[in-house]
Amino acid sequence: MDKFIPSNGGVEATEQAALLARRWGYNIKGVEANMANVVIPTGGFWGRSITARSGSDCPMRTRGAGPFTPGFPLVPYNDVEAMEEYLKNDPNCVAVMLEPIQGERGIITPQDGYLLKIK
Repeated sequence: MDKFIPSNGGVEATEQAALLARRWGYNIKGVEANMANVVIPTGGFWGRSITARSGSDCPMRTRGAGPFTPGFPLVPYNDVEAMEEYLKNDPNCVAVMLEPIQGERGIITPQDGYLLKIK
């Protein structure tokens, strides 16, 4: 690749991924300015920044931390139908960000075929 983005840790990497997805949405997909969404399954953890907490449903992470960054709607983890329904109804969705195996609240693995269906 002819470009890269160095970062110190995971939260920076995921926030850069969200930024790049939003830029793609605005420049390529044609999403209206400031309307891009990155959908995230519940139960995940991608950092301790305000934006990362915006994509969390964990009360320990969100209590007393708002207001949050808009554009990170949540759908139930391991629920292909909920994700499909969300994607059908949000023309401003530019990415799905998920953990294949969740580890913050225990080791939670998806049902067989979940990741393939989400892809």
